Amino acid sequence: MNKSVIERRRFNRVRVRLPIELKKSYIDGQRQKGLSLEIVDISEGGLRLISDKPLVSSMRLYINLPPRCYEALTIAKRVEVQAGVIWSCPIAKTDKFFYGLSYLKVKPGGESLLRKLVKYEIELLEQIERVPHNISLNYAKDFVTKRREWLSKKTNVKFSHISYFSAEPEEFRGNIENFIGVAHVPIGLVGPLLVRGDFANGIFYVPFATTEGALVETYQRGAIALTKAGGVKVFINRDENHLDPIFLFRCSDEARRFISWINNNFVKIKEKAESTTGFGRLLRITPYLIGRRVILDFAYYTGDAMGANMINIATEQVCKFISKEIEVEKYLLRSNFSSEKKASAFNLLVGYGKEVSVEALVPREITKKYLFTSPEEIHRSWHSWAVGSFSSGMLGINAHYANGLAAIFIACGQDVAHIPNASVGITLYEITEFGDLYLSLKLPNIIVGTVGGGTALNTQRECLEMIGCYGEGKAKKFAEIIGASLLAGEVGICAGLTSEYFLEPHKRSRIHTREKAFRQKD
Repeated sequence: MNKSVIERRRFNRVRVRLPIELKKSYIDGQRQKGLSLEIVDISEGGLRLISDKPLVSSMRLYINLPPRCYEALTIAKRVEVQAGVIWSCPIAKTDKFFYGLSYLKVKPGGESLLRKLVKYEIELLEQIERVPHNISLNYAKDFVTKRREWLSKKTNVKFSHISYFSAEPEEFRGNIENFIGVAHVPIGLVGPLLVRGDFANGIFYVPFATTEGALVETYQRGAIALTKAGGVKVFINRDENHLDPIFLFRCSDEARRFISWINNNFVKIKEKAESTTGFGRLLRITPYLIGRRVILDFAYYTGDAMGANMINIATEQVCKFISKEIEVEKYLLRSNFSSEKKASAFNLLVGYGKEVSVEALVPREITKKYLFTSPEEIHRSWHSWAVGSFSSGMLGINAHYANGLAAIFIACGQDVAHIPNASVGITLYEITEFGDLYLSLKLPNIIVGTVGGGTALNTQRECLEMIGCYGEGKAKKFAEIIGASLLAGEVGICAGLTSEYFLEPHKRSRIHTREKAFRQKD
């Protein structure tokens, strides 16, 4: 039996990657420079590591112990050892090597440190438990209670509030895993808000779910002023969702032929995509050639669903069809080109979801009476904010789209991870020849649905019903209401900043939040 096998059997080996750094390394007495080493496991008798260069003979090492062990072990922060290579092997498809090293010499006191370290790591692993899970019982009320009780013992926290909810646990299947309860986010109303859109027409009271004090008041201030001014004009300029697989070829000539094939076979591709859905439609495919790679930007219409799953399934079917019809070295379903759930220039220029255009005209007297400022003051300040935005490299310019988007998305069962791209847009302020305030928004990435996802959960459905936006045929109406709400938020906060009123509601809110912060938990 070789030495490496004996060494592995003789000692308990901690088979986890430890955050241990090799401070210095010597090979045959000479300092090895530019050497990248990483320990992957360790025992009382040796260690295994990955190196980007070949190692020979013995090495003198300073092993830094994990910071989490300092207090628990009450030991020094590093151990000095001399170790010899007993086996090695290359790592496939890389320039790196695996090495097994056995300790030749450990500095006095180091043996005890290593024993304590290994024992600590083993005990830590033995304490790790998986969250209680049972395929058939995961959403049963008793099993959810059992999972919550398990967590209470693990964390020593009594869950007096998250355990209270109005729906049966089974209602949450498909929306959450490892279910233990709900987060109670307070809901406030912004309104009256008069919307004059192609799909949303009338007075609305919009639900905002947030824990940020003064947020609703800021949006409310803008909503009242816009309503008194005659309302908000809003319309959907474009409605499409994007997915962009990337294809790899041997050379750019093959990539060019691929683009030609795609352009000539769009009808077949469209049939394949739409065979997977009863609602979605493939509108077009835009190819982008990058070296020997081709990104295909698929643009879909997804109806009243947000449509992420819909377009993923459809595009996967198309990619399989394409790879059978034409030789492809490799493809990935997503290339990150459309920047889903991330802000990018693509979001601003091309859009992702519904592009909503919003505008309003606020007479001078309304600006003074309800916003406590003047059109000139807002317009002048907007120029300064634009300078700051452009100087920072901001994509577009806005004051706080993300606040309103987050509050409405949470209340109405939307995917809040879409806020980074949904909050990319442009706010404009102008003064008319009569001295009134004209304001507009370009919102190219409003990604919402009124069916599917979290929209059917009890409280989320009620919030959508509150504004007449639950179910089929309501997604465009919902997007228009969101656009009008964001305009209210923009003019509300900008008026506050120019009138020195901005901090007043925040100061009032802070009195109560500070008091609660230091209150004993019930």
